[in-house]
Amino acid sequence: MKLVCLCIIFCVAMVVAPSLVDNQGYVFISLGNYTVELSVIVAIGIIILTFLLFLLLCQLIKWFFSCKNVFRLFFYRRREATARENLYLGVLALLEQRYSEAHKLLIQNTHSKHRSVASYIIAAQAAIQTKSEKDCIKALDKALKIEPRARLACILLHSDLYVALNDYEKAAEIIEQVSTEYQNNAVIFRKLANIYVKLNDYKRLREIIPNIKSCKAFSFDDFMKLQVSVYENELRNITDQNELCGVWSQVSRNLKKQSQILGLFARKFAELGDVTSSEKIFLEGLRKLDENSVCLEIVKCNVFMPKILEKLEDLSVDPKKDNNPIFIRALANQYYARKDYKLALEYLRKVVAIDGISDDFIKIASCYESGSLCDKSNLSSKSSV
Repeated sequence: MKLVCLCIIFCVAMVVAPSLVDNQGYVFISLGNYTVELSVIVAIGIIILTFLLFLLLCQLIKWFFSCKNVFRLFFYRRREATARENLYLGVLALLEQRYSEAHKLLIQNTHSKHRSVASYIIAAQAAIQTKSEKDCIKALDKALKIEPRARLACILLHSDLYVALNDYEKAAEIIEQVSTEYQNNAVIFRKLANIYVKLNDYKRLREIIPNIKSCKAFSFDDFMKLQVSVYENELRNITDQNELCGVWSQVSRNLKKQSQILGLFARKFAELGDVTSSEKIFLEGLRKLDENSVCLEIVKCNVFMPKILEKLEDLSVDPKKDNNPIFIRALANQYYARKDYKLALEYLRKVVAIDGISDDFIKIASCYESGSLCDKSNLSSKSSV
């Protein structure tokens, strides 16, 4: 701006100076065959006019490009608004289980990089619900091409696709490729465990139990159920007592607050005729674990164990045990297994008075039948029903 002011002052001075001395000056311009003769004042006026025209032209150019940006911004905002609306409608359609419509809306929503990745992933989810393998893989490939950091999400969705298609082996193969890379990822091992359960592949499931435990992929109760299912399947195929002892020696090292697994092995030993080992396991459980949970496992074992009965009788001295239906039921179960029906009836009646279940009434009926009291047996059976 200062330079423009100086130029104007200089031009005015050049115009005024000749006027003051009564000498207009003379300017002769020759351009090839063309010549122009001007006075100094006219020449300066032309220069000033040309400069002003130049400034005007610059302003016009600036305005033109600013208008272009305005139009560009207008269309950009319009596309953004359309993209947001499509994303909103697509998610609503997905939640309302209109999966084909959701996929159609989301697969076109590719204006913004991050929004397009989200749209492709949600579109893949919609394709999984419709079991469209081609559409799902296409959407995941596009998302991965735009954003490599979405690799894990795409792999998990890819496995979900084959779970939906009931191709569990393919789903397991996809997740296994990244399980070593993401050893502390709870989602990966939760999905992998569920797939192995579907495949009844408890051997591979047992291999990932340490990872499941370390990354806390399941709640404690669900983890216990998973472990019990693993060992139940493994014990089902064991018929040799020595083999069972070998498995128990491995399992017992890390057995903490897992009475269900303890009861599982104790019952298996009893099934194979090794009552002594079964007693040792239950006694260890009563000493180290929660008594009630161990008593629940003792009730499930319908084998008489002298040392267990002796231990329960010792514990029954505690007055608190008189109102504990789980403990009383375990004691009654051992008397029943010993065929001491009189004492079994006595404790079963206590259980029924506190918190009876159908099995208690059935055992009462069985006790009466063993005593040839059919009328009472029928009455007890009716109460059970």
